[in-house]
Amino acid sequence: MSAALETGFANLGPTTWTVLAATSLFGAAAGAVGSFALLRRRALFADTIGHATLPGVVLAFLIAAAVGLPPRSPALLLGGAALGALAALALGLDLLRRTRLDADAVIGSLGGAAFGLGLVLLGLAQSRGDLETAGLDQLIFGSAASLTRDDAIAMAALALLSGALLVGFGPRLTALAFDEPFARTTGLAPTRLDTLLLALLLLVTLSGLRAVGMILVVAMLVLPPVAARLFTSKLQPLLLLATLFGAASAAAGTLASGLLERVPTGPAIVLAAAAPVALGFLVSPDRGLIAGWLAERRLRAETLERLNADRQARALHPPIPRPEARA
Repeated sequence: MSAALETGFANLGPTTWTVLAATSLFGAAAGAVGSFALLRRRALFADTIGHATLPGVVLAFLIAAAVGLPPRSPALLLGGAALGALAALALGLDLLRRTRLDADAVIGSLGGAAFGLGLVLLGLAQSRGDLETAGLDQLIFGSAASLTRDDAIAMAALALLSGALLVGFGPRLTALAFDEPFARTTGLAPTRLDTLLLALLLLVTLSGLRAVGMILVVAMLVLPPVAARLFTSKLQPLLLLATLFGAASAAAGTLASGLLERVPTGPAIVLAAAAPVALGFLVSPDRGLIAGWLAERRLRAETLERLNADRQARALHPPIPRPEARA
């Protein structure tokens, strides 16, 4: 096994290492942006964004093929994905503003409808019998093996852009996440900051679309912050841990997909991101199963000790019987 791994590492080319660096940057950006989305309860908006990218990509492909443009251009496909996601977000925000529907209902409805539309359009595109349509379905689950050096550079650029925006607006997003009334009184605009957070979610989603896939990309915005939250309750350590967990899981999943045959990249990355969550559920000092079991044992032992002490005290100093009342 070790010899096979050494041979596999030796066969990795420069493009593979470039893709590995790009996916690691995506994972780091997903962990950091996902932390603020989780604190602001906006993480599931990434689900709508991811599902809405499919009809945008397929429509961009069909329009480009109809007008004679290269339909597999990465810039064109990413542009279509961005337009599809923006249309879904605009519709969702308008529904939240005009109706009394909960955010969960709007997210579930839009995400399902957009993905269904995307699958119908994908079926129509593939029915054309054009070789250019081959590989479009890889966007659903992701495939690092199909990424080129230009794809990896574009992916890294989007991740770095989202990270730079997060560093610049991090204090404002922190104020909004923890105390919205205070943010309003200090002159911050919650609506604009929420729009910025959704834009960051869109950038991260587009960054990981080719590698992780539109279905599983939302997991990378949720799992690293959840794992970090299990180990700490302070903001700065949470951001650091979420960033590290995201980068490490993306790198591990990409390597596993490159070294092992028939292992898709997206599921491998998500499984790697789920590992620290499972570990946190077990060994978290405050919320882990082991800590809870030990605390329960200590409480039971303390309770038994107090009961035994009460019994001994009663045995040494029995209660004085009350005199019977005379008739």
